[in-house]
Amino acid sequence: EQALRYYNGKAVVNGINASQESMEKIFPLLARYGGVGVVMAIDEKGAAKTAGERLEVAKKIVRTAETIGIKKRDLIIDCVSLSVLTNPKKAIEALKTLQLVKEELGVTVMLGVGNISYGLSHRVLLDRTYLSMAAAYGLDTLIMNPQQKEIMDEIRAIDLLMNRDPFAQKYEKAFQSSDKEFMESGVDEKSDSKKILALFEKYRNGMLSLAQFIHGIEELKRNRSIREETFKESAVFLHLDGDDYSVTAEVSAVLLDSLGFETKVFDEEILLSNEEELWESSLLILSANLFSKAQKAETIAKKAKARNPKLKILTSGFAFHQDTERDWADEHIQEPGDLLSFVKKYKDK
Repeated sequence: EQALRYYNGKAVVNGINASQESMEKIFPLLARYGGVGVVMAIDEKGAAKTAGERLEVAKKIVRTAETIGIKKRDLIIDCVSLSVLTNPKKAIEALKTLQLVKEELGVTVMLGVGNISYGLSHRVLLDRTYLSMAAAYGLDTLIMNPQQKEIMDEIRAIDLLMNRDPFAQKYEKAFQSSDKEFMESGVDEKSDSKKILALFEKYRNGMLSLAQFIHGIEELKRNRSIREETFKESAVFLHLDGDDYSVTAEVSAVLLDSLGFETKVFDEEILLSNEEELWESSLLILSANLFSKAQKAETIAKKAKARNPKLKILTSGFAFHQDTERDWADEHIQEPGDLLSFVKKYKDK
């Protein structure tokens, strides 16, 4: 009780079990001081054999806690993992318990993953395999040794695959040099547009992964210096393939932004409700890698040109043969550097 009273924050109290004696002793303290309780699904009878029986123990934990005023969000149910050497069937029962407790009670669930390998050789191999299995069953948190690099790597991979690591920032940072180093290494250009192109070259040459490249672009967006020019104009980048992420679109958008254009990236579906953006823009870039989209691009371009004769139209992507002349397009851009050249010519006119 003294520790809870003097602790400056919300304490997590481990070592509670589902026996009446343990809950009656600790739960009132958690309610009084606002702590979080880690409660093992073990009662006076010991660890139940089946997931269904452990679920009933977990229900008793939640009922008892709620009668004292402890909310579900302040409970972590330890579904109890034991050594697979002496309890081979209980390894899978613990995983089933995770799933049942989370689905039926809606509380945070955890395991002591390292218990599963006790007494066996190559423990890390078993621990990381069991961790991956537990994640698939709904594991929220775990007790582990953070000094075990293999386990930490496994957690980073799980977080990425379960959409808890946007743009793979934590994953990439763990295996590469720091973001600042990969951003600045070999990218000593002063202007924003040249920094963007240098970053793209590093990605294209395999010096950066796609995740690092995306994060680098995001960093440039956040930390961009004063724009090289101050155009009162807008640009639309329309990619017709429906890609979730287009490197060309992202580079082009940031490059144009650095040159003073207010740039928006649309796909074909979004365009339907934003056509006015297209008619009012100064520059339209139509991007497609699927040859079937080339005719669609021409239709959009001609419609846009009819509404805005001054609109400049560029094509980008494999769907447009570079050596084919188009009366509806001003130029074809093979790579971001071509876009920079076109904008420079456009500015000089």
